[in-house]
Formats: sequence, structure tokens, C-alpha cells
Amino acid sequence: MRPHPTPAATRVGGSTRSLVIRVRALSGASVWGPEAVDASTSSAELRRRVATALGHPEGKVRLVLQLSTDCLASGDVGELPATDVSLAEAIGNPAASSQDIVELAVVLLTEMLDSQVCARALPGAPGRGEVVAGGNGRGQKSTQLAGPRGVFVDVSGRLLVAETGNDRVTCWVPGATSSILVAGGEGRGDRPWQLSEPHGVCVDNAGAVLVAEAGNHRVTRWPQGAEVGEVVAGGRGPGSELGQLDTPMGIFIDQRGALLVAEAGNSRVTLWRPGATQGEVVAGGRGAGGGPPPPP
Repeated sequence: MRPHPTPAATRVGGSTRSLVIRVRALSGASVWGPEAVDASTSSAELRRRVATALGHPEGKVRLVLQLSTDCLASGDVGELPATDVSLAEAIGNPAASSQDIVELAVVLLTEMLDSQVCARALPGAPGRGEVVAGGNGRGQKSTQLAGPRGVFVDVSGRLLVAETGNDRVTCWVPGATSSILVAGGEGRGDRPWQLSEPHGVCVDNAGAVLVAEAGNHRVTRWPQGAEVGEVVAGGRGPGSELGQLDTPMGIFIDQRGALLVAEAGNSRVTLWRPGATQGEVVAGGRGAGGGPPPPP
């Protein structure tokens, strides 16, 4: 983020300065405004107004100044601070204009955090992302996402997205504008057809989808076309025994079918071999901490 520009006066030409605020999504679509806002309004108050109008939790709304016609292609951007600093102090004088009203575009980052997946910038398009899944607001429709947390791209280019908000995993084929449900989507729970807070997702050699469920403390495997999953790791409640998991967040499966599970609750990584009923600790497992390992 760039440093904030020099604060500008709140009065121009003898009158109180106003800003015409328009909030855009990352796609460029207008989602709030245009609305005239007094320059003395705090940036925190603007964030509250936008969050309330859009139905988002305030803590998940981040506003980034768009000081050019294309924020994503420009390096001249900065996050609007969620403080009581006035908009005049926060943004300075973006238009360098003597007019009483200065139009300011703001980009809403909630979509990126909570309802869409953006690909990294492509060659020839520095600073510009491309929406490859979601981007139509938070929701349960096949064109929407809610709380995407884990992603995986298979050898055919299909994108799998684990959604904690919808307790499901969806599949997005290249170029698709809607998804296919591959796991969960039947409400949060621990039944075989349900998921609970899915985070990690990957695909094994047989094409089955594996899902790390932080809420159920288990990893489930969903063969292609299956309506229920089978537990392949954990599933015995949260705990530190080798047959248990505690808040699994990330998973990886190798060519031999061995499954690695990163457990946030146990601060460890465990290895589960095919058919195993318990894991082997391969990293951590001595409590949370950032110091060197103890001497042997």
C-alpha cells in the first residue's frame, strides 16, 4: 500500500467540500452509490454505511481507494483506514480540483475475501486478476460462493473450491459461469452426506475428492458421482490421539495415496497411509510455538 497523500482542506472555494462516493466490486460493477458524503465523515463511518447497505459484517468490509480509471491496473491505490480519521485526511486531494464535489471511486474487497476466487495476474496484465469462480455476491446458487477457503486445480484444469459458508465443495470447469456440486451442500453436520467447515481440498489418483472438515475433525473422500463421503482420517472427535484430528485445515495426497493432514488444533502434520486407522506425526505435535526444537 502506498503512503497516504498530504491531507487536503475540507473547504474549497468557501463551501464545505463533498465527495461523491461510488463503491465498485472488483469486477468494476457499481454496488453502492453514487452518494454525496461530507468530507468530514470518518472513514470508519463510511465503511459502516457500506457494510450495512450491502448486508456484510463490518469487519469483513475493506475499502481501497481507486484513484485512476482502473484500480486493478494501477499501483496508485491504498486501503481506506478503518479509523475515525476524516475522509479529507484519509484521501487528501485525489482530483486536485477546485470544485466543491470530488468524485472518488472505492473498490470493495469483501467479494475477494468472501464470495469469489480470483486467479493470479496473467502475463501481459500486471496487477489485474481474473474472476474464475463466484463474483456474484455471497449465496448458495451455483453461480455464487460463500466463504471460499480451500482451492485445488486438477490435471484437467477443473477448479475445486471448499466453501465454509455453504459447507460444500463445488467444481468449476474452465470458462464456466456456474458450478457443479461435488460434496456436501446439505447443511452443516456430521452425517455422511454433510460437511462442516470444509477448508482443505484435493483429488487422488482415482479422481475422488478429499475434503478436510475443520468442524467435524475429519477428512472425507468423495468418489466421482458419490452422494456421501467416507471417512479416511479422524472422525472420532477432536483430540490428540493418533486416531484423531483436531481442526484439520490443509491436506495433500501423494502418488502412492498417502495423505498428509495439517491440524491447526494439534499444531502438527500427520501422515495417513491408505487404509490406516491412525496417523503418524511427521511434523510438530509438541504444542504451538515458534522456538527451536528441544535438544534430544
